[in-house]
Amino acid sequence: MSGICGSCDFFRDGGTLARREEAHQMGEGLTCPQPVERGLWQSRHCVLVHRRPACLAPQARQPMVRGWEGAEYALVWDGALTNGPELRRELAEAGFPLDSHDDTETLLAACILWGVETPRRLRGSFAYAFWDGGSRRLLCCRDRLGGRSLFWTWVDGTFLFASQQRALFCFPGLAPRLSQDGLRQLLSLAPVPPPGIEMFEGIHLLPPASLLIFSPDGVSVHPYWALESRPHPDDYPTTAARVRQLADEAVRRELAGSPALGSFLSGSLSSSFVTAAAALAYTEDGRPPLDTWSLQRNGESSVRQVADAFHTRHRALECPLPSLVNCMEEEGEILEFPAMALSDAGLFFLCLQVSGTCHTVLTGTGGGCILGGSLWPEGEGGTFLPLPRSTALPLGRQIFDPGLWHSSGVEEHGRDHLSRLLDRCPTLDGESPRETQRRRESWLAFNWLLPALLARNERLGRASGLDLRSPLCDHLLVEYAWNIPWSMKTANGRPLQLLRDGTEDLLPQAVRDQAVLPRILAAESLYGQLVRARLARLLDDTNAPIRPLAEERALRRLLMEDGGAPVGSSIPKAHVMAYLVQLNRWMEAFHLSV
Repeated sequence: MSGICGSCDFFRDGGTLARREEAHQMGEGLTCPQPVERGLWQSRHCVLVHRRPACLAPQARQPMVRGWEGAEYALVWDGALTNGPELRRELAEAGFPLDSHDDTETLLAACILWGVETPRRLRGSFAYAFWDGGSRRLLCCRDRLGGRSLFWTWVDGTFLFASQQRALFCFPGLAPRLSQDGLRQLLSLAPVPPPGIEMFEGIHLLPPASLLIFSPDGVSVHPYWALESRPHPDDYPTTAARVRQLADEAVRRELAGSPALGSFLSGSLSSSFVTAAAALAYTEDGRPPLDTWSLQRNGESSVRQVADAFHTRHRALECPLPSLVNCMEEEGEILEFPAMALSDAGLFFLCLQVSGTCHTVLTGTGGGCILGGSLWPEGEGGTFLPLPRSTALPLGRQIFDPGLWHSSGVEEHGRDHLSRLLDRCPTLDGESPRETQRRRESWLAFNWLLPALLARNERLGRASGLDLRSPLCDHLLVEYAWNIPWSMKTANGRPLQLLRDGTEDLLPQAVRDQAVLPRILAAESLYGQLVRARLARLLDDTNAPIRPLAEERALRRLLMEDGGAPVGSSIPKAHVMAYLVQLNRWMEAFHLSV
C-alpha cells in the first residue's frame, strides 16, 4: 500500500531545489507506517513522489523512469494489476521490451506505448500519475470502481495531486478550509458523503473510471468506462453459474499476483465465498493453508464452519472495548472524514492486529452492493417507500446551531445531490416499474455506498500497513451483475440469492442459508459508556472545535438520555455520540473552525 503525490507547472521552472523540497514535504504528509521507503523524481516541469512501507515485499523502486525514442517518461502508482501477465504478452507482441515481470515496469511501459488508451486495458485497483515526456503532459488516473483515491488542486498555477488530502496541505500556501458543501455534510450527521462532495475548498477527488490530463492548455477530465443498461440474456441457472465463474476468477487473479496473503472472514456470505474460493485455490496449488482472521462475537458460527471446511489457519481476535473506542476516535482522522464509527473501528482494530503477520488481505467488500445484498423496504400493497435520505436529519436539526443549520441549507443539499445522482442512472426501455426502481436503488448503492466502503478499506489498510483487496469489485463481474434483474438477484425475496445458489457446491448449507449479519456491538452498553465519557470531556473543553457547531444544551441532553436511541431518531445513541467525537478529532487534525 503506497502513497503518491507530486506537482506540475509548465510556466515556472520545476527543477529547482525549492520545488524539490516542496514535493518532499508533501511526501512526508502521506500516511505510511514506519520505516518507509522514499522516492522522488524531478524534471523541469514535474516532480513525482512515492512513499511505501519498507516492510512490504520487495518491488521495483518508484518513481520509475524510462527513456524511449528520445523522451523521458516517469510513473508513480498505487494498487495491484490483476491482468499483468496478459499486459506483458501484449507489450512483447508490440515489440516493447521488459526487463522484469514487475507490475510497475509493466504499467510504465503500457502508459508509454498506449497513452490515454491505457486505462481501458487495465484490470485491478489502482491510481497512477504518469509524466508523458513525449507529449509534455501529466496523466492521472483511477480504476473503474475507485479502489484507490487521487485528489488534485491548484496553487498559483501549479497543479498538485496526492493520494491523500493531508499531503496537499503540506504544500506552501495551501491550508485546509471547510467548503460549504462540506459544512452541510457534517451537519447532516451522515457518515457516507454523496459522490462529488468536496469537503475541503478547492480540493477535488478524481472520479472513479476517469483520466485527468494536465497540459499547457490546462486540465481536462475524461471518463473511460461506465455501466450500460441492456437486457439480460441468461436464464437463472446460467446466471448463477456465470456469477460464480466470474467471482471465482476474480479471486484467483488476486492470488496469482500475491505470493502470500490472507482473508478477513466476517461471517457474511460475501466474505465466506471469497475465503472459500481462495482457500480452495491454495489447496489446488499446493500452498500452505490460507490464513484467516475474524473478530470474536461477529458471525462466529458461520466463521468457524468456513474455517473448518477449508482448513484455514484461523484466528478469532478479541477486541477490548476500550481499544475499539480508541480506534473509533482515530479513524475519522485517517479516513479524512467522520465515518461509520463502530463498524470501521472494528475493521481498523483487525488491520492493526494482522499487519505484523501479513501484508495483503482479501475481503468480501462490495458483494452486497453488486449482487443485491439488501432490500429497500416496500410499503403496503407493494408500493415503494421514498428513496433513501439521511435518517439523521431530524437529529442534526436538534443538535447543531439552528442559525447555522438553516442558513447552510442542509436538507436541500442532500435532496439535490440525491436527485442529480439518480438522474444519471442508465435506464432500460421496457423494464417494469419495479425493476426500474430496484435498478435506481442499485445505482445509489454502487455510486454512493460502495465508493465509501472501498475508501475505508484503502485508508484504514494504508494506516496499518495492509493492502486490503476486494475481488468481488472486479469490473467484469460488475458489468455482468448490473443487468441481472432484481428478481434474480433476490429470488424468493432473499438478498444475495444468486450467490447462495451459485455456491451450492462450495459453501456449507448453514452458511448459505444465513441471514444478513447485524453490525457488531451496536448497542453494547460498555461501548456506549466509553463513548459518552469522550463526548463529556469535549463539553468541558472550551477550545474543542465542535463547540461552535453544536448546541450545548442538546449535547448535554444527549448525554443524559437513557435507551438505545435519542428522542426522534432510530439511530443508536452510541453511533451519534461516536460521530460527534470523530468530528471533533477530525476538525482538530485539520485545524478547522467554523
